[in-house]
Amino acid sequence: MVKCRKLIWSIYLKIKIENLYEILALFNITSTISNFIYLINGINEKSSEIKIIMKVEFFNRSPLIVKLIKENHHPNDLIEEQSIFSEYLRSQGVLTAKRYKKEGRYCIEYQIENIYVDITVEDYIGDEIKAIDFNLAYKIGDLLAKIHNISEAGKCHINNNTIFNLVGNNDVISFKEFEEIGESGKIDREIFQLIRNTYYKKLEAIKMNWNKLPKYATQGDISINNLIYIGEDVGIFDYNIAGKLSGTDIN
Repeated sequence: MVKCRKLIWSIYLKIKIENLYEILALFNITSTISNFIYLINGINEKSSEIKIIMKVEFFNRSPLIVKLIKENHHPNDLIEEQSIFSEYLRSQGVLTAKRYKKEGRYCIEYQIENIYVDITVEDYIGDEIKAIDFNLAYKIGDLLAKIHNISEAGKCHINNNTIFNLVGNNDVISFKEFEEIGESGKIDREIFQLIRNTYYKKLEAIKMNWNKLPKYATQGDISINNLIYIGEDVGIFDYNIAGKLSGTDIN
């Protein structure tokens, strides 16, 4: 059975089960496949870039995630750096997917339909978080701090910029929308002013010290789409934008 849960772009590359067996064999995985699911499957017509992410299920072992990537901004060596960082975090106690190696490398090249793509294979560690409450938000913040501390202690660096910037341009910060709600009177006025004043006070303090702070690698995209919650532990996956601070320093 083959299902497609999420599609992007408009042209799709057909992966046969024989291809999956070939790919898995490169990583010394010989288990029998019972099913595979396309999580993402597409080719960008303009750039000819490819991004395929598949969940592969087996009769006699836990599922795996197989990624086939051909992206100009995401070359083989960068994927390898990000994989090494992911594995280092895992070795230090962070709940994250185990990645598999072929001859000492996590990212290898594979040819399909006369196209060369970069491949990685990792464990499937669970479905993404669907909603966040206060307890979970605290745990996520604790995980972020843990990753930062591990990265700094291990002097981890990735030759790549993340797409987010705490004190610069950041498309995912929705504080302006929060202010609009508060100014419309939908939030208790006293509580709203306290939150707003605290936010800007802390932000200015961060900006004043930003250039003095050390900068090390981080996962770069903590969101419910890249987090799992197992028991009492929050885990993280998807390191495709892992790197260091995006953009220029704050003046």
